[in-house]
Amino acid sequence: MDHSQAPVLDALVSYHAENQTPFTPPGHTQGRGADPRGRVVLGEAVLRSDVRVAVVEVPDPARPRLERVTLPRDAFFGRAEQVPWGKAVGRVSTEMLTPCPPGIPAAPPGERPASEVLRCLRSGVEAGTVVPDAADPEAGTVRVTAEE
Repeated sequence: MDHSQAPVLDALVSYHAENQTPFTPPGHTQGRGADPRGRVVLGEAVLRSDVRVAVVEVPDPARPRLERVTLPRDAFFGRAEQVPWGKAVGRVSTEMLTPCPPGIPAAPPGERPASEVLRCLRSGVEAGTVVPDAADPEAGTVRVTAEE
């Protein structure tokens, strides 16, 4: 194999030299919050294309965001229905809702997510995150316990 050329690196160098609109990795913030030591070692140019195009609505951590209603197993295996995310407020989730990144569960089965949590999921999806373990990874609908 000929390693005398690096076309991917050449393309990245050209990309930065032309100051093109950067690729947007989901959830990235153009280096805000990056360890200053990493900035020194890697340089600012590495972070230049790390741009976020949308703002995710993060719930206030001081507010209770979830209410445990039933055991996760009972919710997961119980009767369920898909409802639009806006109508899931006040309902009990029957699926794990984990936005990626960061990969931290926002609403486990058996808990009643507050409206702030559901808005966070939707705004995250609009910013490029995914909810891979949900029945609807784009969070347009949420699987909740069926109403009797």
